[in-house]
Amino acid sequence: EVAELGQAFNVMAERLENAERESEKLEKARREFIAGASHDLRTPLTALRAMLDAIAEGVVEDSSDYIRRSQRVITQMSNLVDDLVELATLDSDASPLERSPASIEQVIEIAMESAVLKAETKGIALIGPGNAELPLIPMAANKIGRVLQNLLDNALDHTASGGEVAIS
Repeated sequence: EVAELGQAFNVMAERLENAERESEKLEKARREFIAGASHDLRTPLTALRAMLDAIAEGVVEDSSDYIRRSQRVITQMSNLVDDLVELATLDSDASPLERSPASIEQVIEIAMESAVLKAETKGIALIGPGNAELPLIPMAANKIGRVLQNLLDNALDHTASGGEVAIS
């Protein structure tokens, strides 16, 4: 009986160690997500501020394009806030990404629209993949779009004026 109790105690101790490791991994993932979301919010806020300043200062003649871009940026920021709310409600179990068929070309187009002002300001050519007519892909489109926006933002930050950033 003492041996069985010792074995049961060892199993319990191992389970507690595993639970602690899982808890630490989850906490690390949450911290990384919050840091990433903070970075992700700064970029669209900067773009939105620049577009609204351009409209307010009368720099653009036809503001409808800037208004449309601003609306897309606001949608992106809203999606980020939704992700933060989702994070706050997660249990210790990892929830799967909700994937649905979506157009990668549309994801690329939206990401490029949010980066075009920064590219123009820095004198960098932003080149898209063209019309590849790709099939719909099962994905979490808003998450893939956010990754692509971060990649574009970083590429623009590290490209010299007169250079180009191409998506293929």
